[in-house]
Amino acid sequence: MASQSDFLAQLAVKLGNVLELSGGESVLDIATGTGRFARPIAERLTTGAVVGIDAAAAMLQVGREEIKKALFTRYFQIIGVAQTLPFEPESFDRVFVAFAFHHFVGPTEKIVREAYRVLKRGGRFVILDPVFEEPRDHVDYAVHNVVHQVFRRAHGEEFRFYSAAEIRAILQNGPWKETFAEIHRLSFDQTNPEGIPTARHWMEAAVELENQPDEVKRRFQENYFRYVKEGEGYRITGTLSYAMVCATK
Repeated sequence: MASQSDFLAQLAVKLGNVLELSGGESVLDIATGTGRFARPIAERLTTGAVVGIDAAAAMLQVGREEIKKALFTRYFQIIGVAQTLPFEPESFDRVFVAFAFHHFVGPTEKIVREAYRVLKRGGRFVILDPVFEEPRDHVDYAVHNVVHQVFRRAHGEEFRFYSAAEIRAILQNGPWKETFAEIHRLSFDQTNPEGIPTARHWMEAAVELENQPDEVKRRFQENYFRYVKEGEGYRITGTLSYAMVCATK
């Protein structure tokens, strides 16, 4: 079982690899938050720098407090929104969005267009996000509906998990030259939720699915999450998926 911190660190390494950094790039992190992914990307740069933009000043402040001195010239923050980026066209060599695509309010196509606008020719845009399995039938849609109801109670009505194919389709509908996607999975079998991202919400979904038809409950357990009481404790098993979808301008 990989811990959450280890798994996220592995994803940060893979993100850097997909961005194809040589050290001198100017990189934009859209919805940077506390800089969880911006900092390891900045560490891979020598003469380049990461600019992180986010609408939440409090999260930027937390991120600022965690920046090592060595990164002061390689990671900068700015308050702003993804839908109207305050940068000139073709300002960045690379652009990425990590663990934020499912939170965006309004049409995500607008954010993708802005990423395209500020990216230089030949540059890469990468979306890293937790994803649903590609829906096959009405059972999958029923599962996704219950999961969304749980997450939206905490994160708002605009919250939405996509599948990797859906994210790639959004990019393919734009002017990008080429796209590809990688899927990375976190599997777990443990007696507590520690290390599982957003475990509390997945446990709530498991409880609510107890009232659903058996085929819906079974599909949820097969594809995502199983929460079973064992004596005075419980056992959690499952696999959560994360897509890294890349497009080239």
